[in-house]
Amino acid sequence: MCEQQGSSENKQKMLLMLKKLEEQDREALDTEGLEERLQDIDINSDPEAVWSALTENERKEFESAVKSGEISNVIDVWVPWWSLRDDNSNRKKIEDISNENSVTNETHPQNNEKPQTMEQNRDHNMPPVKRNIPSLHSIMKNSTPNPSVQFSCIDVLFSYAYVMRLYNGCPEDSLDQAAENLLQISPVLSQNAVFESVESVVHNSLSVVQHSKDLYCSEELSHLALLDVISLIKGRIVNEGQSANFVECALSHLCRLLNKGREKIKVDSTKQETDLYKSMWLAKKKAEFFLAWVHSNTHILQSLVLNIQVVHTEVSMSYKQHKEQTEQLEQAWGGSKPPKKASLITEI
Repeated sequence: MCEQQGSSENKQKMLLMLKKLEEQDREALDTEGLEERLQDIDINSDPEAVWSALTENERKEFESAVKSGEISNVIDVWVPWWSLRDDNSNRKKIEDISNENSVTNETHPQNNEKPQTMEQNRDHNMPPVKRNIPSLHSIMKNSTPNPSVQFSCIDVLFSYAYVMRLYNGCPEDSLDQAAENLLQISPVLSQNAVFESVESVVHNSLSVVQHSKDLYCSEELSHLALLDVISLIKGRIVNEGQSANFVECALSHLCRLLNKGREKIKVDSTKQETDLYKSMWLAKKKAEFFLAWVHSNTHILQSLVLNIQVVHTEVSMSYKQHKEQTEQLEQAWGGSKPPKKASLITEI
C-alpha cells in the first residue's frame, strides 16, 4: 500500500471504502460486519490490526484497488515538504530560539502565520532541525572523516526519502516498522557499507529496493526517491543570516524516527534484546554523525548533484527502453509469455 496519506480524514475515507468492499462481497450471510470487527481497534494507530480484521476477500479487493489505482480516489497522495523550490518567493523565516522551546532541543521554522498556499502549508510541515549539533571536530578529535562519507549520505537520504513516500509522509503511524525499513534500505546504517562513487551508491540503493519483496512498489517510485535526494541536497530555507538546509531537516527527522522506533520496540520486552533493538541505536549514532558532517560540509554534497542527475537519467532511460521492448514483445506474443513452439513432428 504505497504512498498512502496518514491523516485522520483520509483514514475515515479508507474506512468508508472498506465498508463498500464489504457490502460488495460478503463471504457468508452470518459474517460479522466490518464495523463490529473494527469497533475495538484504533484505525489511526494500528494498521496491522485493521488488516487482520479483514476477511480474505476484503483483503483481495483492497489489494486490487491499490494495484488498479482506485485507491488514489480515496486517499490523497502526500506531497513532500522538500518539493519546495529555493527561491525568493517561498523563503520562510526561522523561529528565534527562546528559553520556552529550548527544552525540545530542536529548531522549528516559523509557523505563526496561517498558510495560504499548498507550498506554504508544506513548509510548515518541514521537520525541525536538531539543536546543538556538535561540531565535527569535537567528534573526530584529531582525525579526519573518510572521503566516502559524502556517498554514505546519499545512501541514507535515499532510505529516508523512500520510507517517507512508502508511508505517504506518516511513518509515525508505524514507528517500529518504519525504523526497521530505514535500516533495510540503507546498508550504511545497518551494515557499515562503504561506497566510493555516486554511481555505486545509487545503483546499490535501487537494487536493494528492487529485490525487497516487502518494500518494492515500482521503478517509478524508486526513481522518484532518487530525485528526492537531489531536492533534499539543493533545498534550504534562509532568513537574515539564519539558515537550515533540507538535508539537516531530513537527518534530524530520521534520528527521531530511529529513536522512537527503538523506544516502541523496548516496550515489548520480548524484542528488547534483539539485534534490531541494538541496530537502531547504532544507526541513530551514525545519523547523528552524518548530521554533524553535513552541518559543515553541505557544499561537498551539493557538488554531487550533477552526478546524481546523470545517473538518474541513465537508469530512467534504461528502464523506459526495457519497458517499451517488453510491451512490444507482449503485444507480438499476445500475452506476457511467448507462445509455445509448434511441434515439428506430428505423432501418428
